[in-house]
Amino acid sequence: MPMVSRSMCATTTPSPTENLPAVFDVTKENFNEIMKSPVPVILDCHAEWCGPCKQLAPMLEAIVNHPAAAGKIRLAKLDTDAEPELTQGLKVKSLPSVFGIHNRKMVDSFVGMQDPARIQEFATKLLQMAGAAVEGDGPAPPAEVLSMVDKHFEAGDIEQAKILLQTLVGPESEAGDEHKAAGYAGLARCFVKEGNQEAAEEMIEVVKKSFANQIHDSAVTSAIAAVSLAGKAPAAGELSQFQERLDIDEQDHEARHGLAMASAAMGDYETAINELLVIVRKDRDWNEGAAKDELLQIFETLGADNQVVKVGRARLTNFLFV
Repeated sequence: MPMVSRSMCATTTPSPTENLPAVFDVTKENFNEIMKSPVPVILDCHAEWCGPCKQLAPMLEAIVNHPAAAGKIRLAKLDTDAEPELTQGLKVKSLPSVFGIHNRKMVDSFVGMQDPARIQEFATKLLQMAGAAVEGDGPAPPAEVLSMVDKHFEAGDIEQAKILLQTLVGPESEAGDEHKAAGYAGLARCFVKEGNQEAAEEMIEVVKKSFANQIHDSAVTSAIAAVSLAGKAPAAGELSQFQERLDIDEQDHEARHGLAMASAAMGDYETAINELLVIVRKDRDWNEGAAKDELLQIFETLGADNQVVKVGRARLTNFLFV
């Protein structure tokens, strides 16, 4: 993942382009200004329907939003569907297409999703033109890697998340125990998302054996809860069967519990929470309070700041104590 260092060098002469935000949309009105900009510009040609474009976008944004790149580089986003004339003029044939522009010249470009090393090379070239120091081939700070992992995970790009996490747990990693434990925890959650329960449990075991002091870290407890929930979940194919049973008998708590756990396994935590809350409301002691226990695990998995958790926890408290 391309990153710049926190050291800065001499400033450049102010220009109209420098007044633009770090990330902005390209239009016919500002295109000429972009092309003649003395500030290097990354021109990202993308489309809403393009999956690789969505994978690449957060990596490009990380370059221009890094503190050391402030005022040194811009990211111009060209929606090829919205601006067909500009797209044709640039001779864009495949997406994503990314160009490095500086002083009216295309200084570098690439097409398609690239590996982190190639994007590092591209970023380094532009940042050197801008006068910003770069880290070169050095690894990105672990905290920033984890931040990027979260973005890829939320976007459903599990493979890219796993690649980044490997940089934290691999043999050449210089990350501390806290970040290595978070790396293994992240891999566990990725494996859960892929339906590989065995691999997910192996990652948790690594944390327990090698990073016992981090076992109560939020990233680790969240991953443990996610793996535990996935292990209890019935096959996703049984979802319709549980729903059919509930259509016949709304008091079938076993079916409702199965529906909730299958939903959680598929990542539909909101449905899972709602169904478990129904059980708590109707019979909080059903199956030795299993519904409440599962709710608490889901809350742990999603984290206290999650809005669905905040609403669900408030409803649970109301059912239990009001």
